[in-house]
Amino acid sequence: NSSIFFSIKEVRIEGTKALDKKKIIIELDYLKGTGLIFIDKKKIQIVLKKYEFIESFKIKKIYPNIVKFIFKEKEPIAINSIGKNKFYITKNGEHLKFQELDYFKDLPTVFGKKNNFDLLYKDLKNINFPTEKIKSYLSFDIGRWDIILKNGIVIKLPHINYIEGTNNFISIYNKEEFSKFKVFDYRIKDQLILK
Repeated sequence: NSSIFFSIKEVRIEGTKALDKKKIIIELDYLKGTGLIFIDKKKIQIVLKKYEFIESFKIKKIYPNIVKFIFKEKEPIAINSIGKNKFYITKNGEHLKFQELDYFKDLPTVFGKKNNFDLLYKDLKNINFPTEKIKSYLSFDIGRWDIILKNGIVIKLPHINYIEGTNNFISIYNKEEFSKFKVFDYRIKDQLILK
């Protein structure tokens, strides 16, 4: 595949937040000297397969001698903490190996098993719950959740029909008369207990 015509001299990377750009460039260094028109995408996929943050990538050929990789990364929405183990949870419900990354340092933490977390997260997004204000989610074995906000407010959700409670919370939490309360307990049907 080496070629004197359009021989690759430079590999460029775009679209990385979690991925180590320098490490990937080193992995793809074997492309240098290869003809730009003879790039083997299957071989590149094998090389990049070990990077679990890669959702997809595009290859752009910049003639006469540059190849550019444009990555789309998987997007973590939370950090799952089970005992001493931590994982990133993506929008698609995948678990990715945890690594300390500044870009994701403000993600909320899911404590306990992530049973039904994907459904809870989608439901919160669908009702425009301010998920960016969430510090952590606590999972209970009975299948219910507590949501802890960054300002210390705790929302205790029931096992079933938690949408009612979250909708109610959205409608009242900014009102002055509720500003002194730190716990919004929706566990009993048709009741709100404030503390």
